[in-house]
Amino acid sequence: MSSDNELFRGRFDNVPDRKPISVRIFISSTFADTIEERNVLMENIYPKLRDYCLQIYNIPFQYSDMRWGVQDHASDDHSTVDLCLQELDQCCRLSLATNCVILLSHRYGWRSLPNRITSDLLNKLKEIVSVDQPSSLIDKAYVLDDNFIESVYVLRPIDPEKREEWKIMEKDLTTILRRASDICLENKTITQSERNEFHISVTAKEIIRALENNAIDHQRMVSFFREIEDIDQLDARLKSKLADTDNETEVLLNEIKSNIREKLPRENQFTYRVNWKNDSHRVNYLIKFQNDFYNVIKQQIDYYMTQVRTKDVLYDEILEHAIQCQMLNERYFPRDEILEKVRAFILSDGSQPCIIYGKLGSGKSSIMAQIAIKVLEWFPNSSSVSIIIRFLGATPLSSDIRRPLISIIQQICTIYHLTLMTPVQDSTQTEELKEILQNLFTQIPANEKLILLFDSIDQLQVKDYNCEKWLPVYYPLNIKCILSTIPIIVEGSGEQKVEYKILDGLTSLFTDSILIEIKEFDRDQAQKVISSWLERDRRRLSSIQMTWLQAKLEPHISNRHDPEPTPLFLSLIYQITQTWHSFNNKSDRDFLRIQTTQDAISYLYNQLSRKHGEILFKRAMTYLRLSGGLSESELEDILSADDQVLQSVFTHYLPPTNVFRLPSTLWIRIRNDMHKYLVEKEIDNTLIIYFYHRSFQQQSILNINQEKSIETIRCAYFAGPIGNFPNLSDQLFKIQSKSLIKKMNGITSLVVNRCLTKQRPYILNENREESIFNMRRLNQLCLNLDSCRLEPCFLYDYNFMWAFLHCYKMSDRFGADSSYPEIRFLLTQYKSCSTIVNKYPKNFAFEILSRLSSFIDILPDFTYHLFQECQNNCMFRILDNGNTRVLNTMMNTYKTGIINAMSLGYSTLYVLLEEKILVFRFYPRDWLGKIFEYKLPSNQFTSIKFGTTDICFYSCQSILIFQKFYHQFVLQLNFNHIIHVDFFYMERLLVCTKDNQSIDIWHCVNKTLVEQYSFDVPIVECSTIERYMGVTIRVTLENGLIHYLIARDNQGKICFQLIATLTQKLADRNIFLNFNTDVYYCENQSYIYLYHFERPENDRLEKIDNLPLLNSTINRQNFFTDRHESALIWLANGSVVVFHSCGQYFLIPGEYHELYTKCQSKRNFICCLNRNQSRIDIYEWKLHESVHTYRLLAKLQLDEQIFHWACQIDAEWGFIVYCTLANGELRKYNVTMMTYLPIKRILQISIDRFEVQGDFVIALDKTKW
Repeated sequence: MSSDNELFRGRFDNVPDRKPISVRIFISSTFADTIEERNVLMENIYPKLRDYCLQIYNIPFQYSDMRWGVQDHASDDHSTVDLCLQELDQCCRLSLATNCVILLSHRYGWRSLPNRITSDLLNKLKEIVSVDQPSSLIDKAYVLDDNFIESVYVLRPIDPEKREEWKIMEKDLTTILRRASDICLENKTITQSERNEFHISVTAKEIIRALENNAIDHQRMVSFFREIEDIDQLDARLKSKLADTDNETEVLLNEIKSNIREKLPRENQFTYRVNWKNDSHRVNYLIKFQNDFYNVIKQQIDYYMTQVRTKDVLYDEILEHAIQCQMLNERYFPRDEILEKVRAFILSDGSQPCIIYGKLGSGKSSIMAQIAIKVLEWFPNSSSVSIIIRFLGATPLSSDIRRPLISIIQQICTIYHLTLMTPVQDSTQTEELKEILQNLFTQIPANEKLILLFDSIDQLQVKDYNCEKWLPVYYPLNIKCILSTIPIIVEGSGEQKVEYKILDGLTSLFTDSILIEIKEFDRDQAQKVISSWLERDRRRLSSIQMTWLQAKLEPHISNRHDPEPTPLFLSLIYQITQTWHSFNNKSDRDFLRIQTTQDAISYLYNQLSRKHGEILFKRAMTYLRLSGGLSESELEDILSADDQVLQSVFTHYLPPTNVFRLPSTLWIRIRNDMHKYLVEKEIDNTLIIYFYHRSFQQQSILNINQEKSIETIRCAYFAGPIGNFPNLSDQLFKIQSKSLIKKMNGITSLVVNRCLTKQRPYILNENREESIFNMRRLNQLCLNLDSCRLEPCFLYDYNFMWAFLHCYKMSDRFGADSSYPEIRFLLTQYKSCSTIVNKYPKNFAFEILSRLSSFIDILPDFTYHLFQECQNNCMFRILDNGNTRVLNTMMNTYKTGIINAMSLGYSTLYVLLEEKILVFRFYPRDWLGKIFEYKLPSNQFTSIKFGTTDICFYSCQSILIFQKFYHQFVLQLNFNHIIHVDFFYMERLLVCTKDNQSIDIWHCVNKTLVEQYSFDVPIVECSTIERYMGVTIRVTLENGLIHYLIARDNQGKICFQLIATLTQKLADRNIFLNFNTDVYYCENQSYIYLYHFERPENDRLEKIDNLPLLNSTINRQNFFTDRHESALIWLANGSVVVFHSCGQYFLIPGEYHELYTKCQSKRNFICCLNRNQSRIDIYEWKLHESVHTYRLLAKLQLDEQIFHWACQIDAEWGFIVYCTLANGELRKYNVTMMTYLPIKRILQISIDRFEVQGDFVIALDKTKW
């Protein structure tokens, strides 16, 4: 079986742990004497090689220079050597071409003390030392650690306050141990390699390791030797910097050079002879060195890229999932009982899938990976078994279910040599793919077995959670399908809370499926896992440390209601114990407080923040989280562009201003400490680093304002200096360290070159057949648009929009709204033309021009710049005829049928039909909104009443309560004659019925009658108005009495208080003005009575005369800023009358038939409908210092008759109007485009009274009387 065929059939034995997709070079050199060479490489050569790799091969170029920029605290824990060797190994394993470059001159390099010495070896050394002197210095530096099975002595961390003292002790200790190791070697009590640990330099260790790693192909290494011919003529200080002066290091240096010359090909060795005192010689040398470096690396890249076998997309996709399988298999936690259930299912005659489910962090993916590895062992003839596994969401092509289905179909065709009648394409619809896959199942030979694994259904896009749309239902006996998922995903909160019940959907689709729940570990299982890890790592814990750990192994429910311990929780806890030494015997209170996975992550982050620097570590983790993963070069660029990071790092010294970057070693140290929880995967042809587990992806460690600054830098890095984004490459570095300012003679800012990678264009290659787009850049800019953290200035960029529309639909990535007015205006334009440009993206410029031209005189700068770019890229021109230009603001249309009632809640429209209700949720993120349909138990409901968490649908006979957050009906009540219903404090429902002769208070959730206020005679009318923690009630009885009551909540008990009684009605109609004043009026009269029922009895009645004639219907508007302040608004002949509770009124001229009023964000709005003209006008009015003013904000003109209508009014998000037409069509309009823009010419005047006389408005200004 060929290697490709093995991979396609699910044999992953020879799969690498990572796929090399970059050129990754480790620079091994000594430190102080090669600064000039390493600086010119960073300044001149690495950018050229990076561009070459991207332009010619579309691969990243990376380098690791562990010497440059190393800080004092980087070596405090003595891990420098380990870090260097780990990074070297990574480069040797993952580079497509050259992986190690050696720079050597006359220095041998730093020879460090071993950070760990076995107990046996150190005791032998101490025996030699004690002959001549006490071994107290060794005992002071090294301490016994029994937490290793083979006891070792570890080097104590350096106290930052005693670094100078350590340097003296290190020098003395190095001399003692080297001498002792030489004697031991002579006595043959230790080996040569054990002796070398005390003698060879870090650079030599790197070279030796690189030669071992490249033993098969030394061609991947290049060496540069610099010989200074006048080295003996240099002054002593310079010579000590450029050359070692002792004989031992000279011998060791010559040995390592000889080793290199012997092993490396001649063409990979470069030697330069330099006269150092001659400046021109030195300049020429550096020029030649740069040219040679560039040319040899370029040649190697060209050579090795020809050796890389070109694979198709299918091969790469299968390989990515195979690598993911191997990685997860390494993290597998023994769960034999689960595997036995899966084995029984696979060997059974069942024809429906097996569903593995469990909560976040329960280890589902690692179990799925183990199944893929183990399943071959369960068949006597494994050669007939094929395994296809997809870790959904783990690769760029696996979050949209269409892509995995296409690749699975292609993989099946390849394995079984099948041919499709019609090849599948990217345009093939999901339903067609399901049918094709179902048909393919029937063509697989009966003697062949296929195991199909879909891991993490919950990682798919929301639209794919409904598996019925894409997952085949019927499986022949030789095909077994296994799925894994989280049971329920909850997004949002409050009214925006949405639950996706994936498991319920699967079990309703597959009624006979096998269900396997992955539960938390019990105590014995958790203990076995920890013990197995300790055994694997050859470690142990002291008895006191085991006591600290035991409490974490007990099953418990976290404060987030999640069961612990999960595999992830145990992994985090175990990693914490790996930092413990046997001499750590004091308990850590923060560790003892850990209860949940999130607690453990926070503890880990806090520990690493102290180790690496809080600002650097937390901002690095946040950049990774917000970006969904970054390549190492991207992350180092972004961290280098972040002044807060650099200011925290550069406190005592500054790097060269022409290569002003974060030292690579600082990120490498973080990466090595986090390696268990980071994965490398390819996204948009870029090798990125990201968190492998959702718990890390959701762990926010900075507040929203801190994240906003991070988002600004991230977006500016990918977008460039567009809009308000800063120019990261040209920004000054501001020095904050007082010691540095003093060292710089008072200078507080510097012009620096951060050497940031220049972003490639959005369109990489444009041609008639197929254009290639910079998907990495596009996708990064489309992240977090719904978080409202910052202004997405790239939406002003014509090139971005043009490229985006050729790759996505607008609704795929953009939210429908923004907190930034100019962006909100722009999104409105994009939304209005989305139907056209989604289908014809090349029409973008013309469509935007046609919409923006109406506002050309008032467009803000950024939008005006977009307008100009559209003009430059549009072959059409708009003929301007101001009399004919019409702006269409319709956003969406929906077919609903005949509507009984329609009402608006926050971002939600409720449409009541005869047999069902439709719920339209329009969140800022949604482009088209989400529509939910609920069947009603009967068709008798005609009206809607809103509460905070509940909605009441009602008629004269029935009441139905619907919970908004949980999307379910909770209470139904039936009566003979319902007069009035209302919600009041704590979601209680007030019901007034004629036959019961009572006011009833119901608890909606408990479905219980909690209080009742009865009358002796039937009730004729009832009305309510909200007040603090209660409601004011007016009840008119059949005997003519009118009672005013207050119902209040008193510590959970409803109390009624009768506060006033009228013996007769003061007028035909009445309406509450506020919660302590009632208004009585008659139609076509010009006066009203104000009844202040909470005043003393002789001061309750007040008459207001000389008002415009009153209508039968009056609207009330309350003001949230003052509960006593309110207004009555009614329609008069030819005007709208606004009567304020202060006693004044004013008129808005116009013929209208219906009104809608709203107070929002301290602003008052009136929406007026003229049914004859199908026109809606929206006014704003206010009262300031006893003066009323108003203005027409917007108008909406329809071409068809309006039946039902509702207005959504928000001072920030704008004005949305919903209208229903005679044909059952529901339309959504945005009518406030002008209010989003800065109006340049506004007439502002305060008036006391005005009238319309013909074509003139006559106004009175009291300041000019």
